[in-house]
Amino acid sequence: MMKRNLLLFIYAISFLSAQLQWYNHPELEWRTIESEHFKVHYHQGTERSAREAIEVAELVYKPITDLYEFIPHSKTEIIIKDVDDYSNGGAYFFENMIEIWSKPLDYDLRGSHRWMQDVISHEFTHIVQIGKSMKYKRNLLGTYIQKLDYEDEKREDVLYGYPNQIISYPIMPGVVLPMWLAEGTAQYMTNKIHFDYWDSVRDMLLRDRVLNNKMYSFKQMGSFEKCGLGNELVYNMGYSLVEYIAYNYGESALKDITSSLSKPFNFSINRAVKESIGISGEVLYSNWKSGLIDHYNNQIQEINDLKNYTILESDGITNINPRWSPSEDKIAYLSDKEHDKYGKTDLFYYSFKDSAHTKIMAGVKSIPTWVSDSLIIYTKVSKPDKNGSKFYDLYQYDLITEEEDQVTEGLRLFSPVYDRENNQIVALNTYDGSTNIVVGNLDFSEYKVLTSFDNGMQIFSITLMNEDYLIDAVKNHERNLYVVNSQTGKISDYMQATYDIRDPEYLDNKLIYSDDKGGIYNLYYKDESKEGYITNVIGGAFKPDIAEDGRIVFSIFQDGGYKLAYLESFDIIGDTVGINSEKLNLRPESVLADKQFEGESIKYEEKMTGPFFVPKLMIDYGTVKPGLYFFDNEALRKLTVLGGIGYNSRKDLDFFLLF
Repeated sequence: MMKRNLLLFIYAISFLSAQLQWYNHPELEWRTIESEHFKVHYHQGTERSAREAIEVAELVYKPITDLYEFIPHSKTEIIIKDVDDYSNGGAYFFENMIEIWSKPLDYDLRGSHRWMQDVISHEFTHIVQIGKSMKYKRNLLGTYIQKLDYEDEKREDVLYGYPNQIISYPIMPGVVLPMWLAEGTAQYMTNKIHFDYWDSVRDMLLRDRVLNNKMYSFKQMGSFEKCGLGNELVYNMGYSLVEYIAYNYGESALKDITSSLSKPFNFSINRAVKESIGISGEVLYSNWKSGLIDHYNNQIQEINDLKNYTILESDGITNINPRWSPSEDKIAYLSDKEHDKYGKTDLFYYSFKDSAHTKIMAGVKSIPTWVSDSLIIYTKVSKPDKNGSKFYDLYQYDLITEEEDQVTEGLRLFSPVYDRENNQIVALNTYDGSTNIVVGNLDFSEYKVLTSFDNGMQIFSITLMNEDYLIDAVKNHERNLYVVNSQTGKISDYMQATYDIRDPEYLDNKLIYSDDKGGIYNLYYKDESKEGYITNVIGGAFKPDIAEDGRIVFSIFQDGGYKLAYLESFDIIGDTVGINSEKLNLRPESVLADKQFEGESIKYEEKMTGPFFVPKLMIDYGTVKPGLYFFDNEALRKLTVLGGIGYNSRKDLDFFLLF
């Protein structure tokens, strides 16, 4: 009975649980800083991120709580961690707790923003907006009806046969919020906060779905669990629809819809929208979609795509980071074409000799680099170390021997570049939210950390430029280009603009990069005699690499994914391409939190976040057995208490307690 009920209980509360952690990292020492409305808990090596987080949190507190007219019951707890090369944030709204990984997320599907500003604002919006939508007190998560039935007994000494029917269904959930609304409002935040905004990458995704008649229905936008780009498209379309609501009906409509969903017997987003703005959710969706169709069809009339490129690979959703081999007869690239989940990439190469694609290694991340025509170095996540942490490391693969060797251990390196002249590997390392450049010999028996950035700057890629390094990085909003001195590590501006400039590649006085000056990412080329755009696409052109003879490979986004594309030759199209959208050229000013919180740091004290209760009504072997489940978590998940109780008219008592 205990095991059976425990299984049902885990099903019932699984949506509340944090990411399953097999390791709770007892080697870490945790400390706390506290402000008027927040407590931030952090471990050694993450203090910079923690102090930026609390600075940002206090800045966004009033605008967000004012919009939704909701104040959390106590100070919101924020946990900052850097125990894996993993990037994400989570809001555990019943617990009034936010968990943030300090490593910035490298978005391929959104614009670039300062990580801690973006993620703290996003997750605190979840805390407030979902908190406003709760139907009961935060400790009561909802109620369930459950049913158990059994096979016939086959032996006299067995009271009940094996369960053959297990049903667990929420009849009064504490929160009913469609995903498009939850994630749309979290990205929108308020019109007073500009730590995130609608950018050219988001516009590209939505434009592609609209023009190809592949929009999700209103119902489909309400949930995740989709393959490919599916979950990100829920974020994307939700953000657009929330902006549409705020623009046409005012920001207060977001609060009104949320308030309507907090009513105990309102489980319909259609009804909530109707009560708030006077039309049903389906009509709202139809109006929004019709406007998008007109908008994007008019917009692309300005674009004349020369289609002077060849698609080398279109299978899968992600075909990115192409790199020429030294002999320039092969291209290494990453692809997820053997998977159904976006971003789960493997390393392949394409041969121009036989037009064949060959898989080299599974699970490869970031940009690869060729050392020779037979040796390639790349990034993978290593096996857990003694503390359970999974970090990026460099690996090498010999195409002749078909053997892989691990080059580094625990150095957290990605996006390597081979410096042929000095026979060195240059790579990136991110720690406590800041990226730095690391230079080592081929086996990394000797290496040095060249730079000492500690300001939250995120670097995405490196290319060798004469004797120095050219990087694309984000300090606040959008990427710009910088030069880093290869001897001193000193950084200086190379190309700054109000628009986004990314993915630079430099070779023999030829520079190519991608920018969204015209509202769509296109490739820009520059050498000693000419410069200008060389693509004018409807989707977007990214991540180019250029050969010595001028041929170019890149990723093009079209019809739902990134394709591997090839330019054998090109002409300069002009200095203006795209759609010249005023909205997409507007980069809202944002407060760069260089000022770090200066409050006192004290030793962390363990704190439980509950308790929480889930009443249940169980039908068990034909009898009604009311009861409840209960659980409580320590904030750092170092311990959990969970249990359940049920009792029927036959005095049959079920009880379990796990610690």
